[in-house]
Amino acid sequence: MNAWYESAFGELYPVVYGHRDAEEARRAVRTLDRRLGGALHAGTVLDVACGEGRYLRALAEAGVTDVVGVDLSPTLLALARRADARARLVRADMRALPLADACAATVLSMFTSFGYFDDAGNARVLAEMARVCRPLGRLVLDFLDAERVPRADRRTERVEGGWHIVEARRIEGGAVVKDVRARGPGGRMVTWTERVRLYDVRELTERVRAAGFAVEDVWGDYDGAPRTARTSRVIVVGRRAP
Repeated sequence: MNAWYESAFGELYPVVYGHRDAEEARRAVRTLDRRLGGALHAGTVLDVACGEGRYLRALAEAGVTDVVGVDLSPTLLALARRADARARLVRADMRALPLADACAATVLSMFTSFGYFDDAGNARVLAEMARVCRPLGRLVLDFLDAERVPRADRRTERVEGGWHIVEARRIEGGAVVKDVRARGPGGRMVTWTERVRLYDVRELTERVRAAGFAVEDVWGDYDGAPRTARTSRVIVVGRRAP
């Protein structure tokens, strides 16, 4: 049986998450460009779990010329290629990046592209990010705020792009689990399940430090605001040990 992340990121993923759009990516990249002191222009930017390439395109629009996207999903990589034929893309599991040591000046993990595995697997992801990040390079790890995730089960329905989408979310075994069911034209049905390990801000920053990064800042949103009771993200900014 395939792991959930081998089947969840298919053609409908951009439809279900259409609200996570190009403007959100541009907003985040503007903040990174402003707050990281030119780091995005200081060498290769590696977008780990780049999906259909929202951040790759936002980086290019911001004048960042040396960008590489890595993702496991051939479907999402094909969408990224269709959107930008010049994009530099690599298909790989983020636990074993087929890239040279210290090849990236900045490593990005955006929109909860972390926490897909057990604790040991997630530690391997951070270890790989540290391995490919050059000394004094930057890590930006954008994760959901686990302390703001409601603990009660929740079910929502909506229509997006001609698809009737039902999402049922629950907390199970220290992870947030979401069952997605989408019915489309002609009655076509597509289903999948997502599972993301929940780490609170203390756990997340400890894991980033254990991988070899000094934690420089923690933001609560894509504008770089401090984390508060009103924000929903935990965006950890780290610097690789020299």
